[in-house]
Amino acid sequence: MLDFYQRSIPMLAALLSDPQRMAAHRVAMSRHGGGPEKAATPFAEYLEAERALGRIAPDADPDAAASLLVGACFQEAFLRYYAEGPDAAAAPRAHAEALARAVVRPLR
Repeated sequence: MLDFYQRSIPMLAALLSDPQRMAAHRVAMSRHGGGPEKAATPFAEYLEAERALGRIAPDADPDAAASLLVGACFQEAFLRYYAEGPDAAAAPRAHAEALARAVVRPLR
């Protein structure tokens, strides 16, 4: 997800700067059942399954944790792109894993 967001920053900037393009993109994404609001769903479903298996706290909020994880990935990708530009290397896998662990650690 970090790599996807990092590579998507230029497209996002183009969409945000052109209301007509953004509207067309929204329509196209809705036709395919997609959109940024769907990004956290697979993570939330995974965390819900882990909660059902007793591997994370019973009072954990999978939707909130998934949103935090996706938001953290977006923020990290944006900062990496901002600091290093469009040719920035993707975040190392170890870094991405550490970020994910830190975000979900409170769920235990």
